[in-house]
Amino acid sequence: MQGMVAFSLFWIVITSFGVGLMMGVLFAANLLLTQSDCDISVRAASLDLALPANPSAAADNLQRMSRRSVLADGCTKVYLDVGSNIGVQVRKLFQPELYKEAPILPIFDIFFGSSDERTLPSAKSGLCAFGFEANPEHAQRLRELEAAYVARGWRVKFFVPRAVTDSEGDNVTFYTNAKESDHNWGGSMTYESRIRGQPASRAFNVTSLDLATFLEQEVMTRVLFPGVTTDRAVMMKMDIEGSEFAVLPKLLQRNLLCAGVVDALTVEWHARYHKSGVRSVGAAAIRDLAVQLDNRTRCRPRRVAEWFKIDDESYHLDSQPLPSKSQPLERLPLSEVEVD
Repeated sequence: MQGMVAFSLFWIVITSFGVGLMMGVLFAANLLLTQSDCDISVRAASLDLALPANPSAAADNLQRMSRRSVLADGCTKVYLDVGSNIGVQVRKLFQPELYKEAPILPIFDIFFGSSDERTLPSAKSGLCAFGFEANPEHAQRLRELEAAYVARGWRVKFFVPRAVTDSEGDNVTFYTNAKESDHNWGGSMTYESRIRGQPASRAFNVTSLDLATFLEQEVMTRVLFPGVTTDRAVMMKMDIEGSEFAVLPKLLQRNLLCAGVVDALTVEWHARYHKSGVRSVGAAAIRDLAVQLDNRTRCRPRRVAEWFKIDDESYHLDSQPLPSKSQPLERLPLSEVEVD
């Protein structure tokens, strides 16, 4: 009898020790898991991410971490200045008070908000502008303008010298014209100026830029930053002195001139260059291109891009100094307005 009692006591001790050991193991495991969660939260915070409460948000965060960042990320509203010359159109966008008589301003108001909204830093307005210019003689001015605007908090980027066309990375010839006083208005890949049969322009070799690919890779795939609720909008101005007849067909073929990709555009046509220029486009091809742009059903079920038949060449000499970071905005005197 005493032996059985001793055995029972021994068994109770062993069992209690086992239960205690198991509880200790479970406690330690829970402590490790808690520490792991804390580490994950800290790492997420260092990446500026929040651990979401639902799986779909977690998947979005992982996708954002793994994707290639693109130029227009965070840009709710994008202006594409295709054929920037010296950058006056971009200045009208961000500094409208200097160019109050510019015909394009009411259209900017529609797609990019009021002048007060557009002068806010891009981090608040969501407005960004990307310009493209082939003429290397404008490179220094455009880079200075870009630097001045970035210092003011405006997201602006000029691609210069880059010739917008339907191919990427090709070596192409760009002709500047003889009107240096007009900032080489009419510089072109398709037209070589001549006076009395002799060349009146200079030729430069520049690298081509495929606008369709740029839109697909750098604009269409952009993501907005958390908390941004403003409607998206993309507007494009095209003034590329005859190259529109190479660029627009590819944009139409890929359905890029449709709402949600490009919402609005203005085009300056240069069919006259193709009558006597260094390249040729048939009259029938030009008419067909205009018919396609006017076709209101080509983007179904989406809307077509709004085509504004306006050519704003006002203030093209732009005598205004570039802004400093702290310089207040001033209105340009009406006497300096030049409307073509």
